[in-house]
Amino acid sequence: SIIDFIILTTMDLALLRDPSPFWLLGVSFVSWILYKLAGKLVHAYLVKRLLTVDGLPLLGVQRGKKIKGTAVICGGRLVTHLMLGYQFVRIAFSISGLLSARVCADHFTDVLIIDPELAQVERTKASTRIAQYDSLHGYLTFVLDGMRRLWPNFDNELQKVGGHIAPGDVKPYFSGILIPAPYTEYEAKSQPLPETMFIRRPQLENLLRRLVLGFRSNVRTLVGTVRGLEAKQGPTARISAVIVRTGNGEISINDPTMVVDCSGDSQAGFKWLKKCGYEMPADVRLEYDQKLYYVTITFSVSEDMKKSMPIPGGYEQAGWLYTFVPQPKLTSAGFVLGKMDNDTMQLCCGGWGDVNLPLEADDIESYVKSMNGKEPVPDWLFETLRILVENGSPKFKPLKIRTSALPIFGSLICPTDASFIKQGPCSNIQYHKVRNLPANFVAVGDSVLQLNPIYA
Repeated sequence: SIIDFIILTTMDLALLRDPSPFWLLGVSFVSWILYKLAGKLVHAYLVKRLLTVDGLPLLGVQRGKKIKGTAVICGGRLVTHLMLGYQFVRIAFSISGLLSARVCADHFTDVLIIDPELAQVERTKASTRIAQYDSLHGYLTFVLDGMRRLWPNFDNELQKVGGHIAPGDVKPYFSGILIPAPYTEYEAKSQPLPETMFIRRPQLENLLRRLVLGFRSNVRTLVGTVRGLEAKQGPTARISAVIVRTGNGEISINDPTMVVDCSGDSQAGFKWLKKCGYEMPADVRLEYDQKLYYVTITFSVSEDMKKSMPIPGGYEQAGWLYTFVPQPKLTSAGFVLGKMDNDTMQLCCGGWGDVNLPLEADDIESYVKSMNGKEPVPDWLFETLRILVENGSPKFKPLKIRTSALPIFGSLICPTDASFIKQGPCSNIQYHKVRNLPANFVAVGDSVLQLNPIYA
């Protein structure tokens, strides 16, 4: 590296000038100090440039004098699909919309959430708008950190709806070999390993809807669908109006202070801007198909099952139990098992390319046994899976697998008791390539970037 080159060059020059041991020792010490200082500066720059952690302390901090005007959260857009003769409608609205509204509430005098599904705060039936609605969800540790900053009572609210918190150790076994979490490093600092939350998507979304809509009086809602935008172009380009279709016809939200596109993977903002006359470069939208398939199986856990499952450390302390990370040269399939909310556990099996996923209860054990790794899957995990599949109590079914929103996909017939997902193509709208974007427009979450859920 450049730093190593400078240090070696300095030492060479020092030896030419005075080869005495004391001079060399002094130069070495100074070089070591410079090396450490340069390393800290480079590390600080990369953290600030590439990571989000520096922004976390800003969450939940109210602006002294709020910006006068309305922040419009464009959260809903009806999308109709035709697949193998079956027509279904989904409504694209993401968790990012709820969180955007909460953040804006600290900075704007008025926040308006536009969404077709906000008539009810609590959803009582499964959503058809998000394909992976009932699939396993894992949350990075800084997500829980951010939630706690936005709602200081978040831990209590999470526990009220059955969720729980545990160390953010996903227990990744790369081709069967454990990659340990840095418990020792954190213990040396007298700190615990950062925590994460365990809760399924439906329960988390209902919780966030309740927290956001009941948070402050400056957050209001409008049941409707955003149909388009009106924009002024030029040096002072900005969104001048948001067109909304409601049950009583179309209305216009004029002069919004900020417009936030949270339309999910429909990426509606991109289309709205094109209709407004914004010229989009040919390569503004990147897309690739990772050919990823996965199935999530949800189990109900009885009290007897909790006692009988040989989980290391016991069921009550469990979070993530085991994550098999495939080594591409050996296999393209893997799985993850975790304890979720309200006495449930979820097993997610998936991979890319030609994978044979378990679509029946009897297929689960054979699928896990087929994992091709350097080390075998431990016996306690197989015993736990057998108990989940075979045993139960009168209160619970031994195996409860969520119903899929998409019972048919391609040539695969998915049983009605499984959540089978063919992950769609990932895409990225490169808004930085668009000239003179409206100053009051921003896209958040899937509406701008859809990540590979395995490798991000």
